Amino acid sequence: MLHHEIIHDPVPFSVDIPILIGFRQLHFRPTGSVAESLHLLFDDYRELQGGRLPHRMEVRFGDNVFGTLQIDAYEFTEPK
Repeated sequence: MLHHEIIHDPVPFSVDIPILIGFRQLHFRPTGSVAESLHLLFDDYRELQGGRLPHRMEVRFGDNVFGTLQIDAYEFTEPK
């Protein structure tokens, strides 16, 4: 059985502008050794409603690229 813990990279933010560039999640075996790792990398930041949001996300599982997501639009709603 695996359990997971989110481990942040030492510098998860860009050094040039304050944006999150990615994070990783490690899955551990009961012995404590790393079994698998999941990385999410954000890219293609664009100005949107006074902020910057990513329009591309790469998903890596272990050493392999699992997929790349292209975000075409964001929809903002008022909280209820």
